[in-house]
Amino acid sequence: MAFRRASWPEDASAGSADDLHAAGAEVAPDLDETQRRAGGFWPTVKGWARALVQSVWLRACITVALFAAILWNVDLPEIARRVRSVEIGYLLLGVGLLSINMILVALRWRLMLRRLGFRGLSTGYAIAATYAAIFVGQLLPGTVGTDAARGWLSYKKGARPAVAIAALVSDRLLALIGLALVVAAALVWQIDSVDRGVSVQIALLAGFVIFAAVFAVFLAPAAMKFLLRWWSWLQRPYDLIASLRPTLLSSAGAVGLALSCIVHMMAASMVLLSAYGFGIVLAPSTVCLVVPLAILVSTVPITIAGWGLREASLSVGLAWFGVSADDSALLALTLGLGIVVTSLPGGIAVLALNLGRSRKDPALRRFE
Repeated sequence: MAFRRASWPEDASAGSADDLHAAGAEVAPDLDETQRRAGGFWPTVKGWARALVQSVWLRACITVALFAAILWNVDLPEIARRVRSVEIGYLLLGVGLLSINMILVALRWRLMLRRLGFRGLSTGYAIAATYAAIFVGQLLPGTVGTDAARGWLSYKKGARPAVAIAALVSDRLLALIGLALVVAAALVWQIDSVDRGVSVQIALLAGFVIFAAVFAVFLAPAAMKFLLRWWSWLQRPYDLIASLRPTLLSSAGAVGLALSCIVHMMAASMVLLSAYGFGIVLAPSTVCLVVPLAILVSTVPITIAGWGLREASLSVGLAWFGVSADDSALLALTLGLGIVVTSLPGGIAVLALNLGRSRKDPALRRFE
């Protein structure tokens, strides 16, 4: 905003107080507005950035501590021996499955956007945006960075913020429900070989995920609508939650749920193929039970991109089924490295999509 030049009297002392007040009033609105923007907005952004840097250091320390705990109890020479003798074809096939997974996740996200009425995202753009978001998410806590990047890119293409957020929430709910269904099916498949206490805990976790989804779709909208009588500020959250039910219970929601189940089973298949490559004996039902749970734990935003949490939970889960600490750690690290390798094309996508803010973008002009 340009400053306007005040038309002060040549001799201020000769002017009346009213003249001075009128001349000064011409400048005051612009100064107040500029100070509000420069003095209020940017310090807030800087504060957020400073807090983010501090939290990244904390999460980095937690990530390193978890990896140290994993590697403390393993025989590193034995792991090196297995790596040297690996059948690389199985690993390449596993990485290929993870690449297909990214495409399926992009299709599910685009499907939710279209169901919510936004059709400005092509299939190619959705895939590129998903790759870019996962690449960026490798440096941020949990899945927060990935979702933020996807929401920002859909917003830049013209999606309203409410639609972008609703699509991400719907996408995550479908992923959670699909995870619960895959885990429940694997638990039934593996019920005889799982300790009773462990099976009860897994069943409770799957039940809780399904209950949370049902609550979000059916009960939360009714409760928030009732509370709107007293708290009008709940209107926007209510609109968001109310949009979930028709989205998830539609044909698009059914397709998205099927895609979620396929995504989790293919991630489990990647670990199974890695086991074949390293010569580790592992049942398919075991990976279908343990891998989705490890991925769920890795979404807790206390480490960088879920690193450490995913590997620790996968190692512990495989140990329940008699897999040695060395083999568990090796498979966990292979899954993590496979995700990193798969996300590398996202670096090119980041440059191509220009994640930075563009003032010339028509989708952003109305918000400036």
